[in-house]
Amino acid sequence: MRGMMTPHPQTPFTWRAVLLALVLGGLGCWWVVENSLVRSGVQVGGSVPPIPAVAALLLLALANPLLRRWGLRRGEMLLIYVFVAIAVSLPDVNVLTYLFAFLTVPHYFQTPENKFGGFLRHLPPWFAPQDAEVLRGFYEGSPNETVPWGAWLTLLIGWGVFLCAMWVTTFALLSLFRHRWIERERLPFPIVDLVMNLTPAKERHIPPFLRDPVMWAGFALSAIYNVLNIANAFNPTVPATGRFFDVGALFTERPWTSLRPMWISFRPEIFGIGYLMSTDVLLTAWLTYLLLRAFNVLRTAIGYEVVATAYDYQEIAAGAYVGLMVVLVWIAFRARRDVRQESHAPVALAALIGFAYMLWWTTRAGLAWWLGGLHLALLLAFALVYARMRAETGAPLIYLFPFWQQQKMLLNFFGTSALGADGGASLTILASLGFLSRGNFPELAAFQIEAMDIGERARILPRHLTACVLAALPFGLLVGSYLFLTNCYRYGFNVLDAGTVQGGYRVYIATQQYRELVQWQTQPKPPDVSLIFQTLLGFGLTVGMVALRAAFLRFPLHPLGFAMATSYGFHLWAPFIGVWACKLVVVKLGGARLYRRLIPLFLGIVLGHYLVAGVIWGGLSLYDAETARRYVIHFA
Repeated sequence: MRGMMTPHPQTPFTWRAVLLALVLGGLGCWWVVENSLVRSGVQVGGSVPPIPAVAALLLLALANPLLRRWGLRRGEMLLIYVFVAIAVSLPDVNVLTYLFAFLTVPHYFQTPENKFGGFLRHLPPWFAPQDAEVLRGFYEGSPNETVPWGAWLTLLIGWGVFLCAMWVTTFALLSLFRHRWIERERLPFPIVDLVMNLTPAKERHIPPFLRDPVMWAGFALSAIYNVLNIANAFNPTVPATGRFFDVGALFTERPWTSLRPMWISFRPEIFGIGYLMSTDVLLTAWLTYLLLRAFNVLRTAIGYEVVATAYDYQEIAAGAYVGLMVVLVWIAFRARRDVRQESHAPVALAALIGFAYMLWWTTRAGLAWWLGGLHLALLLAFALVYARMRAETGAPLIYLFPFWQQQKMLLNFFGTSALGADGGASLTILASLGFLSRGNFPELAAFQIEAMDIGERARILPRHLTACVLAALPFGLLVGSYLFLTNCYRYGFNVLDAGTVQGGYRVYIATQQYRELVQWQTQPKPPDVSLIFQTLLGFGLTVGMVALRAAFLRFPLHPLGFAMATSYGFHLWAPFIGVWACKLVVVKLGGARLYRRLIPLFLGIVLGHYLVAGVIWGGLSLYDAETARRYVIHFA
């Protein structure tokens, strides 16, 4: 698995691979926009890896033997996969839709009642169109409406350059960690294992993974689960499990009512990839989540009124992420002599230039330089920790970070009264950048470190891999923005993203952000001591776990599992308990040999889910969106 390297010489990004990458990337972007934005069905762009990238890889692997001497080499297929995976992630509703919502909502929805007009003077004219007719066409649309590209072009270029600068900066920062994570620590990269198994080691051969009966047994289990749910969408009398079961609904008496809601999520991809995770990570994640929920019961029992939600521990998770970032930097600093010095200076300079440009851009927009620096640092820190999480555990969730905390931590620690001391300009710009904290653009950096590991395993020319990774982002932005705007002016942003007449979910989130901005400016608040304590608690527990694992080799609690549980534990705890128990039984009965033999079974569960629920159901939803919305798959 991890240690296997292909013996072939280094593979370049050939012109035929470039052409296929552009074609498959463009088709994938169209598929993502149609499914997630227009039809609000299966969110094929939010999975890890993205469904269009999986489909492209399967298509190439199965078609390659038929091409004979024209067949692609393994490295070419993997470069195409990397390009498509990054490109199709941009048009997803959790990236571009958030961007456009946050930039246009205050202008279009301003009324005397919501008081949005009070802070519009702080938004630069190059942030978003301010012409009422341009915004009317964008939100209301009509079949004969055309996109006023002149009003959008300058804005799109400005935001595109800013996002590309963030992309280059994260790539440069991850390059500083690449040698240690990939070559010295030899992190497992479970998602890369799945990808490598889907490509043939030799040209004109079907990958052995796709001919393994053990894999097909796992594939069948996942396929049956999805087929029953799909059949139930067409005919409700067909028995099906659905996507989750709320075990919390079974508790009707205090103090146990504080457990509601408490989902048992049926997530085959989490269960399957979980088999490749450390048992310490699995144990820590489910145990942490159950202990936190038990604490709610205790608080209710002693008289507190506890209203539980799925996102109760985000401040603790934020502290855990900051703690992990401090540990990663400290370890890298301690081991700096082990890093290849000749590659250190150029990438560090690239990271510095990228950060400086973003800081200049936000300061020019009106954000105080120190506040902009802290905000950007948190965005990058969370992205790097999430990338480490993907590299070490392969957790197949793009939303596995304490979302919105890159912004809210600043509000919690400094208070809105201090941040608004410049008349409200900083608070306004900070709110408009909220899409970076609520959406998952920074966390797409995980694809970068996975691409580096793919390049190492497949011996891809480093400069060609770098070009592939860096070119995929502007391609996805360009194609995604074109598709997004043309659909908005045709149908109206008000009715897209599952909207009715006042916009969909992302418009709602952006509106909520600007309503909070009005409160920040009209009712300033001091630092929130309770939330600061939760953040410091998460930081302390995380650093403490790292210290204990360093002192005691068999210490069972893992800081990554703790960060997972506090970020998104309500989806993780049940699949993690199941796969943790499976691993214990497998190792007890057959040791390492049986464990390795069953890896294809669990990867087959992942592949079956992605193929049936993602590729097949995601394809059918293009033709029958109404039925598809009865079984909506949110891979993110």
